[in-house]
Amino acid sequence: MKYRILSAFSLVTVVLTIAACSGGGSSTTSTTSTTSTGQVVDAPVAGLAYVCGTSSGLTDGTGSYTYTKGDSCTFSVGNVTIGTLASVPQDGIVTPQDLAVIVRSNTSDPHALAIAQFLQSINSGATSGVITISSAVTAALSAASVPAQSILTDGLCFGSTSATTCQTKLAALVSTATAGKNALVSSAAAKAALEAGMISAKVNNLKGTVQAINNQLAICDTSNTTNGSKFALCAASTCTQTGGTISVTNTKGVVMTYPEMKCTCPVVTGPSIADLGGGNMQGSCAIPAANAKYPNPIWSLFSVNATLPQQSATPAYSSTSGGGQICPGTGTQMVTNCWSFECTIDATSPYPGVTTATCYCPLGENLTGDPVAAGTKFFTEAGGAAATAAGKADACNYNPVGAPFALPSTH
Repeated sequence: MKYRILSAFSLVTVVLTIAACSGGGSSTTSTTSTTSTGQVVDAPVAGLAYVCGTSSGLTDGTGSYTYTKGDSCTFSVGNVTIGTLASVPQDGIVTPQDLAVIVRSNTSDPHALAIAQFLQSINSGATSGVITISSAVTAALSAASVPAQSILTDGLCFGSTSATTCQTKLAALVSTATAGKNALVSSAAAKAALEAGMISAKVNNLKGTVQAINNQLAICDTSNTTNGSKFALCAASTCTQTGGTISVTNTKGVVMTYPEMKCTCPVVTGPSIADLGGGNMQGSCAIPAANAKYPNPIWSLFSVNATLPQQSATPAYSSTSGGGQICPGTGTQMVTNCWSFECTIDATSPYPGVTTATCYCPLGENLTGDPVAAGTKFFTEAGGAAATAAGKADACNYNPVGAPFALPSTH
């Protein structure tokens, strides 16, 4: 098998050249001699109010807005200011990091993550791969009961250095905005989604967040698949050992053998992120030929959505922003890597009304193809929608699939 050429948490600047999600633009395009079009991304953010000099309105379905070079820009939802730029970045793209006035490579900054959490949490989920701010959310945050406020005041979260205060106020705003339907996305889940969204939007200067230097990252969608852009989304699944083994080739060209895991994952439709040189992919998003083990083949890839089908939800695999967690890696806890591996769509799903796939993936293998040391912490979405804290933590004991974009704090 081929494997990804990676430099784990490298300090080199990654200039991403992959294709953007369907419908999403990423570069600045001049529309007149003075007016340009930019894009707001975590994932593309649609329905966000902006005022850039004499230009104003709502970002469109691709997160686009208009501005004139040199304009200051303010972005908001109702009475809540997301952030203000003294001037638009040269590429026209606006990220949470830009609004927090930090380098784009810093996806761990709590102030940038506060913006990402808020945007992801108020997403209506109307369009896959896009954060959609509905008119209902805007109206709720425009009510007289919501005072004018900024997520970042004097560069701090609501003017406070207290992480607890920040999270409490964000959660209250999300509850108000969504009439109590959405919970605040965790900072860990927001970080993973932010990084994925920046990848799909081809944001430059994203340093050390994705461990790939061979341009093997790609967006799989209707332009390069033959199955209507379907993929297995295993990010919130747990797994069981088959008793067999699975082999991958690490970055040094050495074949490594791992316990083979069987993971049941929901099948979803939309743009997804793949490592074409990773797992057992062969350099293409194309669906491989069927065989005895994979009679109805499909890839296990990653979604830029802030909400994921959760095995721990009720009903199972309903899409929710249950939030991820960091598992301690104690005892027999070990992460399963199920990114860019082959699966087969189940003839009969174990979950009524949900199309699922069976994916075969390695246990305890990291993104360089090497073993994960015992006791290593890992990030997973599994268990995120469990009704109790104990239920959430219990998912760590079932070799859950880890997020494909691992958090530095887990290593």
